[in-house]
Amino acid sequence: MSVFTLPARKNTAHYGDLTPTQQQHFDQLMEQADGTRISDEYNALMVGAAAIAGLTAHLGDEIALCACPHCRCDTIFDTALPGLYSLVATSPYGLARLQCQDCADDHRATEDD
Repeated sequence: MSVFTLPARKNTAHYGDLTPTQQQHFDQLMEQADGTRISDEYNALMVGAAAIAGLTAHLGDEIALCACPHCRCDTIFDTALPGLYSLVATSPYGLARLQCQDCADDHRATEDD
């Protein structure tokens, strides 16, 4: 009997590792996702942006670019990861504004940021 194991799911990447063309496409998809109110469109845009970043995503998964106000963090991550910190000021945006795990641990944002 053989055992088949799936490769580990990649759930973080770095924006700076993307080529300029990939960054442009990633930004476009994230901006479109931020502006849509159509669930199916949002899900497709999230999967597309994740694929550009080299992340494994399925319909219904969400990704975010770290919104840390204290550093130039460029982590792109799966929003289902534990240890993320939600920034208070999220309106008028549709996408969540989150700090990645490392930024939330090292220098968590406050309401004054």
